[in-house]
Amino acid sequence: MANPQSLLGSEGALPMTVLVEITGYLSLFDTRRLLMTCRTLHSAAAEIESKLEVVVITATTSQAEVSALLPIYNCFRDSIVGGEVLRNANFLYLSLWKNLTKLVHLDLGERASDHLFGILKHAAPALRHLSMVGSEAVTSEGFSDLGNALAAQMPEQAMRYVDITFCPNISYEVTMELRQQSKLHPDAIIRRQPVWMDGRFETPFQNDGVHTYWADGSFVYERSPPSIGYVKSYLRRSNNDANRNHDRNFLNNHHVATKLQFSNFDPPQGWPRWARFLYRPGVSLLHLPNEKDENDRKLLVAQSMKGMLPPRRWPKPEHSSLQVGVTKYFSSAGRMLKEEDERAIAAVMVTPMRVRALPPGGLMPPAEVLDRNRNFMRDKFASLSTGEIPFANEKSGERALHEMLGGFEGPEGIII
Repeated sequence: MANPQSLLGSEGALPMTVLVEITGYLSLFDTRRLLMTCRTLHSAAAEIESKLEVVVITATTSQAEVSALLPIYNCFRDSIVGGEVLRNANFLYLSLWKNLTKLVHLDLGERASDHLFGILKHAAPALRHLSMVGSEAVTSEGFSDLGNALAAQMPEQAMRYVDITFCPNISYEVTMELRQQSKLHPDAIIRRQPVWMDGRFETPFQNDGVHTYWADGSFVYERSPPSIGYVKSYLRRSNNDANRNHDRNFLNNHHVATKLQFSNFDPPQGWPRWARFLYRPGVSLLHLPNEKDENDRKLLVAQSMKGMLPPRRWPKPEHSSLQVGVTKYFSSAGRMLKEEDERAIAAVMVTPMRVRALPPGGLMPPAEVLDRNRNFMRDKFASLSTGEIPFANEKSGERALHEMLGGFEGPEGIII
């Protein structure tokens, strides 16, 4: 067997490009084991890793192999690292990140944590696409560090895509901070919702027009005057009624409950003034993924008749046969109410809606919508500071308003 020293350090040595090509056929574990066989290879590890296009850890990688990669790689599975993609990674140590100078696309799946954003201040300079769908360990506080990391980027290195769909602890407000303090690419997309929720919803409601939702959760309803706002929160529903959304294995990415925050809502006479900030009607949506044309698709939209929290058990797949643009009413037991005089006992309304795709390049809202939402958040913060909103936390205010509007916690778990 050839002396490892001769691979790199003598006349006729193996070129670095060839060594990189060889490591491309090895697992990450075997690559690291190779680089530790001698001092020469170990000293070249950083250079080799910086040139690697793809390194793969497959589902068959044993726990022993993964553990042997610590502390440098720290237990990430089914992962691809390199110039293009890194999927389903856990927290990676800085020593590795500094070597990944060609990393463009980072997909952390559900395993992202706040530690990531501190590391990005010092590493992965080529990163353009960051995704962490379903990561519950990421918080708004940690996500704020991403803006600090991006602020140091040069214009040609600007981030183009950030996907925080189903990250329940990252707020819309923090994404506004990200836009202000960082150097995002002018056409950058910040995604807070699944792709199937983007679009122009054609509603059948009188004087309601089209409801447009953008990727970051901002929306405009074509009423007179228009209603402007953003989706406050998203919650994936469970396929198991008894699950109560605790077991992630049962969560359905195509059945989502939302709370809507209107930024230009004027409370009706008799309502408390603080309702302007805490009126957040809930809507549940069901996507039918077998639709043939996702650019012209049908969604089922359900809303409770009392209170303002989204229905838990509606809409249902069997409602897919309902006519588009026609609202149907259901009792709490699930019976469709066909007579007008029965609607007084209705618990929920379900409306199939046609959704048209947003125009090319139109996934993010116009500046005037962002400005309106930003001004609203500023006003809300001022009201919290002065005590105009008389609650220790916003959820208490939501519950009080929900009960004022006749809402209840149904015995069958209809309301969340």
